[in-house]
Amino acid sequence: MTDFERHLQHGISAHALLVAALGIPYLLGALREETLVVALAVVPITLVGSVAPDIDHPHARPYRLATRYVPPATAAVATCLTLKFGGAAITAVESISVGVDPLFVAGASVATVFWVGWWATSRLFPRLRPSHRTVTHRISAGMTVAVCLTTVVVLLLEGTGLPSGLVVRTSALCGGAFLVGFLTHLAGDGLLRDRWRTVSDRYGLGE
Repeated sequence: MTDFERHLQHGISAHALLVAALGIPYLLGALREETLVVALAVVPITLVGSVAPDIDHPHARPYRLATRYVPPATAAVATCLTLKFGGAAITAVESISVGVDPLFVAGASVATVFWVGWWATSRLFPRLRPSHRTVTHRISAGMTVAVCLTTVVVLLLEGTGLPSGLVVRTSALCGGAFLVGFLTHLAGDGLLRDRWRTVSDRYGLGE
């Protein structure tokens, strides 16, 4: 079994435990059904988190997959956010444009955001790759990505007509699922154990 497959298995197991843990309050009537459904649906995010730390290794499968799919995904998210919050920009263009169709300018702007996002990410991704088992293998990195993911999901779901409570729970589950998968990767590499030993030695917790 490859490291990639092993980390995926750890991610699946951790997600199963997460769903099982949420199933208890659901059976007790303390959790809404849609929350449990969302928890089941976000398993791909847990799997992404379980292999994400290895994007720092140029020969690892996660790195190869990331170089292929992260640029279009980044461009798509940037485009969706532009379409969602670009109303003010369109209004500004309408107020200053002379002899130019503002809708054309808005469309061109959205297309520019998409292609610039794709091009910039594809160029910067290989250049910004850190050394193996450094930045991307830190708990703080996983927490940062989880918070960013939660924020993006909130922004995308706001104004869609979904209840605000469901938006918050869905966003939190997306970020939490990524973090759970991320932590299983660190645990599988033995890094959580090593860091716990470091903290224990520093503060005398093992005495």
